[in-house]
Amino acid sequence: MDNQMNLKPCPFCGEQVEIEYSEHTKHFFAYHDLKKSECIIKLAILLRNAHTKEQAIEVWNRRIEK
Repeated sequence: MDNQMNLKPCPFCGEQVEIEYSEHTKHFFAYHDLKKSECIIKLAILLRNAHTKEQAIEVWNRRIEK
């Protein structure tokens, strides 16, 4: 099962995001395909305290619902 499919969409525009690990910064980030996104958020979002991709997904999905 692909964990990317369990990601909640962007809270600002509703588009799907991707999570990737940066070897340069040693952190996981959530981001849109910036070429296709119409979202007001045009940058990657740092997911602190995530040491695995599964933890990064949990951090991204853990937010207050309206």
